[in-house]
Amino acid sequence: MERKTNRTFFCGHAEEGVTLIETIISVVILLLIIIALHGLFSKGLFSWVRGDQRARAVQIARLALNGELTNPQNPGIIQELRQSDTIPGTVPGAPGSGVLKSDALSFHKSDTMGTAVIYEYQPGDPTGNILRTDSEGNSEIIADCILDPDGLQFTYYDKDDDPLDPLDSAFDPDDIYRIRVEVRVDINGNQEEDAAMTASVIPRTRLY
Repeated sequence: MERKTNRTFFCGHAEEGVTLIETIISVVILLLIIIALHGLFSKGLFSWVRGDQRARAVQIARLALNGELTNPQNPGIIQELRQSDTIPGTVPGAPGSGVLKSDALSFHKSDTMGTAVIYEYQPGDPTGNILRTDSEGNSEIIADCILDPDGLQFTYYDKDDDPLDPLDSAFDPDDIYRIRVEVRVDINGNQEEDAAMTASVIPRTRLY
């Protein structure tokens, strides 16, 4: 009598399921895709944040130099310097008035009110401010997040466009013909410049 034996031989390729190696490879590929997507997302988010911070920094510098139409206490450094007739000018009751330095300047405006104004850098932690004080006793911070310590800089030039040094014993304020103002902003307070803006002005009385 012939005996039949039922045996199952696993030959060739399996028709169903996957092997452990295939599963591991699939998981690794999936992880690599997730890591790549996370990197792209993080980079895009960082770029967006930096762009937003730079836009804010530019806005701060612009308002400091050019002023705000809706804020009479901030007509803008450039606009007021253009109207100045005496540099440096005296601001009654303002500490440091009559000053002419690289980070502070007082002047008398040739407007109908004869207003005296002083703009100065005010140290802070970790960033400083630009403070405006006038002869009517008004004092206001017109810009914050200013880079410490060189966030507000005044540079003075004569008619030949040569720079003048206020610390030089031979310096004469009457030689000033053009004033260059630079505002540098540090949004994060990490002592790194996020934006800078520069403008030059010739006081009205220097044109005659």
